[in-house]
Amino acid sequence: MNNEPRLQKRIQNACQRLRQEGYRVTPQRLAIIEYAFCSTDHPTVKRVYEALSERFPTMSLMTVYQTVHLL
Repeated sequence: MNNEPRLQKRIQNACQRLRQEGYRVTPQRLAIIEYAFCSTDHPTVKRVYEALSERFPTMSLMTVYQTVHLL
């Protein structure tokens, strides 16, 4: 069973909620959301940060904490 459409819908809903609350959906936030939703386990904030920090070298650990908190 392919869960791709369901996963995409969850990601879209999360982005829509952020926008409704007045937050911008930056590339960093989108990557955090995708990583968290695509993970097969419960990743720690530190692990999310480490996984994405090479792709987003200016992203701070606080950005990850704040984004996860908003979800």
